[in-house]
Amino acid sequence: MKQDIEREIILPEGTSAEVRGSEIAFKGAKGESSRKIPAGIIVSANGNKVGIKAKNAGKRNLSEINAFESHVKNIALGLKSGYRCELAIVYSHFPITLAQKGETIEVNNFGGEKKPRRAKIVKGVHVEIKGKEIIVKGNAKEAVSQTAANLELATRKVGKDVRRFQDGIYVTKKAFVEE
Repeated sequence: MKQDIEREIILPEGTSAEVRGSEIAFKGAKGESSRKIPAGIIVSANGNKVGIKAKNAGKRNLSEINAFESHVKNIALGLKSGYRCELAIVYSHFPITLAQKGETIEVNNFGGEKKPRRAKIVKGVHVEIKGKEIIVKGNAKEAVSQTAANLELATRKVGKDVRRFQDGIYVTKKAFVEE
């Protein structure tokens, strides 16, 4: 059943939005960010309010609107306070060492391997390595989560029983809002 949908999102204090052509730009205490507007959705921004409209929206458009609304809320919250994800380095025999080189992190000596494994750092994310703990910080929830996933996937074991071979990098605290 097709219907007209109209929603309004109130952004947190200190954040504002502006529509620029086919994308919406946000400004907050932690910086700026933008997001492409999906086709079929009409977006209007007035200060700290964002309006989302769609005419003759079906199930597919409704799911796009819900996803876009969540993205807008996540971006606004990230620009106000930021996101953070914590990971732990776990090894039993071969000590894993990490080295940050530009936009990648090299995982050395994983399982005794001579060739280092690499994990990409998504643009706009800051990574801190403190001993056996890794802290990933950023303004975008998607970028922080993807960087944490890249680190986890870099130490994936193929053909091994994960219950027995538990070496690797694992997320201990998922992306949460910083205080």
